Amino acid sequence: MFALIAVALVGLAACGEKKSPTEVPEKKAQTETEAVKEKPSEGKEGEAATGDAALSVEMDEMVKTMSIGVDVEGAKPNIRDFAKAICRGFRDYEPNAHMLAYLSDPKKGSKDNEVYVIDESVEKGYISCMLAVEYEISSTVCYWNRSNGHSLVGVWMRETHEGDEVSNAFGFYDYDPAVGELVPDKAVNAAVQKEIKAVKAQDYWITLPKNGKDLELSFYFEEKDNIEKVMKWNGNAFNPAKIVPGLE
Repeated sequence: MFALIAVALVGLAACGEKKSPTEVPEKKAQTETEAVKEKPSEGKEGEAATGDAALSVEMDEMVKTMSIGVDVEGAKPNIRDFAKAICRGFRDYEPNAHMLAYLSDPKKGSKDNEVYVIDESVEKGYISCMLAVEYEISSTVCYWNRSNGHSLVGVWMRETHEGDEVSNAFGFYDYDPAVGELVPDKAVNAAVQKEIKAVKAQDYWITLPKNGKDLELSFYFEEKDNIEKVMKWNGNAFNPAKIVPGLE
């Protein structure tokens, strides 16, 4: 079984110049967004609740296609606002349910209750929640500031199963404060997916940077050396991945 790394991200300083997104969310995505706003999940917000659904191909697809409304509590959004939106949208996944309970009441919630471990840095724009048991599962949310005032928000979810089976889901969103929604960034999602499919590994994971701004892609094989690739942040998105020699 591959070790689980729950890591994450964020360059908070705006970098490089970015063109405004030209794509408009599809009707289906907008409808799903409205549903998230009206009924984010079953149960009361702040309760860790059911959240026992496993990651699936369907959830991986939803993470890449569903727009989600963001409720901003301060003058401008921070990682807690973005993470709450993600957790409401995908609350059936257990780490998200626990993360939402913590974010809804940090004083009452627990960062480490011997089952879940939350690693949070508002300053670095990063939060992750790991279920530290034999078969580890985790969820990580982070964001980068874009030079036009938008943000790029990333989410990475991973679940390991008995028999060395794994399930992964990831998605990247553009956040326009004038709109107030996380809208799937089709270009970034496609670029990352292209890198993953090109390698054809038995397993992979995405390291969202807690320090720095670049994405690290780790690929694992049964009969040959593992591969590490890095996609460098260019101020708007990520450059094509390059192999990093010596990393395993």
